[in-house]
Amino acid sequence: NAANEANDREALKDGSDANAASYPYAWSGQLLGHEIGIDCETTVVEDHSVPTLVLVSVSDGSSDFILRPDQLPAFLEQHESAEFIAHNAAFDFQVIAEALTEPESWWGIADAGRLHDTMFLDALIRLARTDDFPRSRDLGTVAREYASIELDKADPYRTRFGELIGVDVTGAKLVGANL
Repeated sequence: NAANEANDREALKDGSDANAASYPYAWSGQLLGHEIGIDCETTVVEDHSVPTLVLVSVSDGSSDFILRPDQLPAFLEQHESAEFIAHNAAFDFQVIAEALTEPESWWGIADAGRLHDTMFLDALIRLARTDDFPRSRDLGTVAREYASIELDKADPYRTRFGELIGVDVTGAKLVGANL
């Protein structure tokens, strides 16, 4: 209910949530596998400028975590030899590069060919199959076609991540968020 959501938000802001230690998606140094899916959640894109990074979700298919932007340097250092997979990697790359005070490690991942883009791969597959001009498709469409997975791209929370700036999302349940 609205009162519980307000209490959760206040607890998140002041860090007093009693369930913080038990939050299952908080990354606290766990080592993931060699192939890591990565997705950035940001403020709304305005005027073609790079939006502010709010949180990063990562998964190796067995373990899923949410990182705060300030955790990115440690995460990238720990996973310096991993392969990273993103949908629309150009967007995620730029958002992360802007968020890091020292983006060299992130650039190194891209320079080494360890940042892969499912949107680009989808376009290449369709070009090879049909010889039609490859238009970019959203993750929901690609997931449905190749993996028979339905993603709710109409979820209104997708455009509200900016509300989480300054909130410790790794410490408590996000009411209503579909992460």
